Amino acid sequence: MSRRMVLVCCKHGLISPTAGLREHGYCFTGNAVRTLRRIQDLRTVGGINLAGIKIILNLSNKVEELRSILMHNGSANP
Repeated sequence: MSRRMVLVCCKHGLISPTAGLREHGYCFTGNAVRTLRRIQDLRTVGGINLAGIKIILNLSNKVEELRSILMHNGSANP
């Protein structure tokens, strides 16, 4: 993924750097890098635009949040 695309993803709120601008650019967590890879796959393989990707990521995060709640309450099957 190009540097420009990483900046676009930051601008659209899809990822966030761990801290402010460093000497040689931004730093990202492992989760942010995995999200960038997922974004790239959705764009290239799925042909999905950034608006669609944002919806997909938000829904995926919500599913994981709900799954975590269910697992914590002991009501879910893995």
